[in-house]
Amino acid sequence: MPKPPAHALIWSAENHFYLLHTPGHPPQAIMSENEDMWHTWLTTHSSFAFQGQHGHLNVLKEARSRGTGYWYAYHKRAGQTRKRYLGHSAIVTLAHLEAVAQTFQERTLAHP
Repeated sequence: MPKPPAHALIWSAENHFYLLHTPGHPPQAIMSENEDMWHTWLTTHSSFAFQGQHGHLNVLKEARSRGTGYWYAYHKRAGQTRKRYLGHSAIVTLAHLEAVAQTFQERTLAHP
């Protein structure tokens, strides 16, 4: 897997929304009820770290022969990296990221 992403989308329990951290910029609030800004951001970037309410992921856009690229989630545990297909940018929602992070977290708890 490539180097860790420079961008991070982090859940703020205090504020009840996500903060998008990008180098050289103040954090931006990303709220689930208005994901337009999030989807715009996704179209111009290729990786980010996700730290949600239910777990964490590294997310990368990988080029494919068809389309503009597809997103994949990576989760590392005990030296083993797991990969899961997320889809194209339009379906990479905050809820989808949370669900995938939770799935990886549950697997971690079930198989320590």
